[in-house]
Amino acid sequence: MNLDFFKKNNKKIFLGVAIFIFLIGVFLRTYNFRDWLYFYPDQARDVFLAEKAVNGHSGWPLLGPIAASTKFRLGPIYYYFQIISGKIFGITPVAMAYPDLLFSILSIPLFYYFMRRYFGANMSLALAGLYAMSFYDIRYSRFAWNSNPIPFFVILFLISLSELLFSRSRTKWYWIAGLGISLGVSVQLHTVLLVMLPIMVLMALAFSIKKDPKLWRKWLIVFLIASILNGGQIYSELQTGFSNTKYFFSVLNDRSPHKGSGILENVELDAICHGQAGTHFLSSLDNQDGCQSFSDFKDAGTALSLWIGMIFMFFGYVAMAYLWKEEKNEQKKIFLGLLFVFGLVNFLTLVPIISHNGQLRYLFQIIFMPFIFLGFLAMFLRRRGYAWMVAVLFVFLIAANFSTIISEAEKYAAKDRSNATYVVLGEIEPIGKYMAAQSAPKKKIYLAGGYKYMQNYFKPLSYVGDEIGVKFLRVSKRVPPPVGQAVFYIDQSWNGGKDKIASPVGTELRNYIVESYQGFGQVGIYKLKN
Repeated sequence: MNLDFFKKNNKKIFLGVAIFIFLIGVFLRTYNFRDWLYFYPDQARDVFLAEKAVNGHSGWPLLGPIAASTKFRLGPIYYYFQIISGKIFGITPVAMAYPDLLFSILSIPLFYYFMRRYFGANMSLALAGLYAMSFYDIRYSRFAWNSNPIPFFVILFLISLSELLFSRSRTKWYWIAGLGISLGVSVQLHTVLLVMLPIMVLMALAFSIKKDPKLWRKWLIVFLIASILNGGQIYSELQTGFSNTKYFFSVLNDRSPHKGSGILENVELDAICHGQAGTHFLSSLDNQDGCQSFSDFKDAGTALSLWIGMIFMFFGYVAMAYLWKEEKNEQKKIFLGLLFVFGLVNFLTLVPIISHNGQLRYLFQIIFMPFIFLGFLAMFLRRRGYAWMVAVLFVFLIAANFSTIISEAEKYAAKDRSNATYVVLGEIEPIGKYMAAQSAPKKKIYLAGGYKYMQNYFKPLSYVGDEIGVKFLRVSKRVPPPVGQAVFYIDQSWNGGKDKIASPVGTELRNYIVESYQGFGQVGIYKLKN
């Protein structure tokens, strides 16, 4: 097979590689989807909500999920996705997660198209391939949560907006529709986007109208589509005297920089979060969830990783600004400028928020940024004759992601992923069935447990109980278990004799004696004598 073969069949080879990447991305997002599904109390709540709407026991909700620990509620579009999925596939935890899975899969070809706005076909495909294998995106595609569709709709928003800014009055109507849809949906997915995207739209509106005053007609269509998609929320506000809007502004006031941490401390943590995101989105290395301060890094390896991530992200934005200044192609120049402003608005939006709950998921809307910066670095190295370094870098990043994916998959396969804060559907179903069998023929199961376990497992187990025909009840002073009724305690699994006790049977727990014990991975079920 010589070089001429590749030249003659270049398009076929490219298409074959693209299809292969897409199929790998689909496989990683769908393998054992049901049994490995994350099923937290929020997911159980959403199943019950969708079931009521589908069965006609309640109307479609006018408001969506509560934002964090506030009283403010997002728009209802995410619930609508779940209700529609429930009508098509039935009310199950898996059906509730299908929209998230679908948008994650669709984001792979959309990501490639997004990269093609600036990079060549080969580089765009390489970046899309790495994105398809990114552990972080795969992780958030495998359960139902209102933030999970963010990458798809934000990328669609940026593509559509860049097209409008470039083509102006010549913009195709499908891009206008895409902008309206992505704006209308995105502001209902996360509070950060509810702040960011209107700012971006207002800036783009002023810029584009100045260039072409006739564009107001197309902008009117954008706002009309976005308003229709937010119709439930708008109707609710009119009916309640804008109570939800008042909650929103109270949240902004509560999270202003003068409350709690100082603004400089917030800026520092914001920069650290961006550095960790740059590392983790690309490689899956470092902390999967929370952002850490410098004092949290106890060893040189993690500290070095943080500094690499921060330097990478900082110089990525510097490179973007430089390339924007030097770019002669107007379409590419608009694209780079739009992304730079998006990144800046994102950073500033997070400053008053990040100290309250520094989570990498707060940066999910910029998941594409590290990939773009990686593309800049690859361009730089290739132009200086270091193409081999680019290949080594991509192989390393793919290997790092697959190493994390395999490590996680091994835990799931061993049914050892659930813990105090992580609940897996395929692991709690045997737990529910075990307690039902131990309580038979009675249909009520009295449950107590450690605080986190009761907080995170009671609703999911209640759903499992409904499916198998039993009812879970919390043990409390107001709801004491009847004499003779089986009582169970859920907590971490027994420590294997670390306290020189071979088994918990016969020991005292919550004023009860442990009658029997069954471990389920990291979770332990203690049957108490009553």
